Amino acid sequence: MNLASKIAYNTSVQFVGRLISGIINFGVIILLTREFGRATWSEYVTITSYIVMFTLVADFGLNSIFVREVVENPEKRSQFFRTLLSLRLGLGVLAIFGGLAILSFTGHSTTAKLGIIIGIIAIVAQAISYSTNAVFQLLLRYDRAMIADIAGNFFLLVVIATLSISGASVLVVIAVYLSSNLLKAAAGLFLVRNYVSIGLNFDASYGKHLLSLAWPLGLAAIFIQIIANIDKQVVALSSYRAGLGLNPNDAVAIYGLAYRAFDFAIAFPAFVVNSTFPALVEKAKKETSGLYDASKKVFLVLLALGFLSLLGVVIVAPVLIPIFGEYREAIFSLRLLALSLPIFFVSSLGFGLLIVLKKEKLLPFIYGFAALFNFSANYYFVPRFGYNAAALITGLTELIVVLIMAILIFNFFSNKNETH
Repeated sequence: MNLASKIAYNTSVQFVGRLISGIINFGVIILLTREFGRATWSEYVTITSYIVMFTLVADFGLNSIFVREVVENPEKRSQFFRTLLSLRLGLGVLAIFGGLAILSFTGHSTTAKLGIIIGIIAIVAQAISYSTNAVFQLLLRYDRAMIADIAGNFFLLVVIATLSISGASVLVVIAVYLSSNLLKAAAGLFLVRNYVSIGLNFDASYGKHLLSLAWPLGLAAIFIQIIANIDKQVVALSSYRAGLGLNPNDAVAIYGLAYRAFDFAIAFPAFVVNSTFPALVEKAKKETSGLYDASKKVFLVLLALGFLSLLGVVIVAPVLIPIFGEYREAIFSLRLLALSLPIFFVSSLGFGLLIVLKKEKLLPFIYGFAALFNFSANYYFVPRFGYNAAALITGLTELIVVLIMAILIFNFFSNKNETH
């Protein structure tokens, strides 16, 4: 199979895998919103969005660096993997302690806090899954990652469906959420064993080297998760202006549902960029013009897909949202979020290109500024104008990110063309 065929195959595999996982996850959400009710769904969104903010501490942007390093040193694949896994588990433990320490200063309910304490252990499972996915990305074997992901999600669906018959508290639901993540991690380790030797043999020298290269991506990843989830926390904790007629539980239930549907759509550009990343790295080794041409083609594909996704979401929203129960207010919220889909599709390429160009040290400054803007804007506007303000701020934040990236990337190519 040639490179173009591999990219097409793996992009298709990721698309199909995401589609299957998305259908399963939608099934879970339907059960939570319809059978468990708005109160449980609201708590579930609050708990999981808090946990996810700390999850990427365990990721720390190490996969892209790992892929780049192993491409240059293929004989050290297993050695690098063992160090990657060990490092990730250590970061996961630190993330858990950090999340629990900050939790004590929040205004969440006792139930929400207990749910976070239970579910935050999933960060360790995610650390393992991130590590196995690095190998699947390197070898363009996303079918293996898909199998592990679907196994965990299917387990979650079956157990939640069973619990919906007799009823269960949100704490039990979060325990099932934790179990599904542990199953994904176990499946990933089982499937990756044919490509690397599994173990926790930490090479301190390489670990330091990896962190020294990855820290910009790590900080950027943390800021990205803050941007993606802090709005739900603000929506859940806000005291709304009396004229809005909103209470925090209803607000986070409605906005959380709209964002889950939106989150499904914005995952697709990453599949294209992940599949093309090794090829872009190879192009960067040879000549700038080849990298520019390849990037331009990927950009046009992503932009077209972004607009198609925008159109699709706008059309489907009135049919999709009622499936989840009495959440019709989420239709407008989802459409507002969908306006930013072309921007999100393009930003995935910008992120990947800055890594390929070895300009990743700029990423934490870009996303750090964006996170500060996002939190400040949500903190000010959401209590005054409601959760739909958060939807608009999401798109505006990503637009700021894309504009900064575009300036930096075009400046790089312009300078290269002048030197040649």
